[in-house]
Amino acid sequence: MSYQQEEGHATPPRQYTLQAGKIGAEEYIQISAVAIQQSLTLKNMIEMLNLNEVIPIENIDAKTLRKVVQFCEHHAGEPIPVPKSNASDTVIPDWDADFLKVTNAELFFLMNAADYLHIDLLMQYIGKKVALTAEGKSPMGISKMWKIPTDEQEKEAREAANVKRILADTVEKAAKKTVTGEQQGSGVSSSLEQ
Repeated sequence: MSYQQEEGHATPPRQYTLQAGKIGAEEYIQISAVAIQQSLTLKNMIEMLNLNEVIPIENIDAKTLRKVVQFCEHHAGEPIPVPKSNASDTVIPDWDADFLKVTNAELFFLMNAADYLHIDLLMQYIGKKVALTAEGKSPMGISKMWKIPTDEQEKEAREAANVKRILADTVEKAAKKTVTGEQQGSGVSSSLEQ
């Protein structure tokens, strides 16, 4: 659980192992000690818990975690930026712009991972990319692009869910009546024959 002892003092490992996914479907991903500094969450876990073993990251899928590690390795050793309050002040370098050429779904997973792992630089770049993709679009265009339901679509979905619930309740009541009728000896078949 603690760092290896070397000449009377602890030395941190050069690599850490992250475990993506839940037990039984996990995948192990290596990250350098320098790159892990980009994640405030992981850095604090290691320092506070004195970790030197596998670090479980159950709520981030392996594909997304590999992408996050790739980002951290690329930026290993760089100073941690001060979060900017305005996305317009952020400039995305070429490598990072290429890195963020992903589907909206992948960008969403990256954003959640960067937020959970507290990777400020990645969050800044994702925020800027989202702002750029929304630039010049109408609210309806943004809703379509990010698959955000409109008020009308939400109302239709609620109504459809209500109809589905009513149908399920009706089927359940009919099934109970059928079972009750069979138990009383009247039989379902005789009531259907009439």
